[in-house]
Amino acid sequence: MKTLLPFLLIIILFSGCSADEIIDKAKEALGIEDKFSAEIDDDKWSAEIRTVKKLKSPIDNFTIIGTSLNGKVLQITVGGIKKGKYSASLADVVSNLSLKMFIATYTPKVSQATVADNILKVTSGTVEITEIGVKDDKNYISGTFNMKIEKESGDIVIKNGVFKELSYTEGVSVK
Repeated sequence: MKTLLPFLLIIILFSGCSADEIIDKAKEALGIEDKFSAEIDDDKWSAEIRTVKKLKSPIDNFTIIGTSLNGKVLQITVGGIKKGKYSASLADVVSNLSLKMFIATYTPKVSQATVADNILKVTSGTVEITEIGVKDDKNYISGTFNMKIEKESGDIVIKNGVFKELSYTEGVSVK
């Protein structure tokens, strides 16, 4: 790692790139693969800090929370613990006679002054859990997602979302 530090500093000083491009180049140089990522309004987003919990009772669910280095937070709670496609639309759930639903929020910038107005609720989209398994003695979950947040000032589109082999802990939620 110490031998890569000068290399990374050179990239930062002489590249003329944005912070996100520098982070992408550093990850590539270090061989780091994004495990929770998406495009948010056509900008790359990747969670550097991730927390995943599988909760049981009263409603079994997976909750995935990711925060990027620039303070953008995406939280997804899937109302189920099985593989399959989940919808944010109650109308879709009812018309498909399915209980597979999810809720999600997006916070464009976390700061000490963050208030509830800064937390945006996803209004439509899908989350698909494609894999639940065990690797290296750790439980993991993988899947994809696409979402939209409708706002008066313009919609926010979250597309090409992926969560790959995110390890999770199990717990029991409070009744």
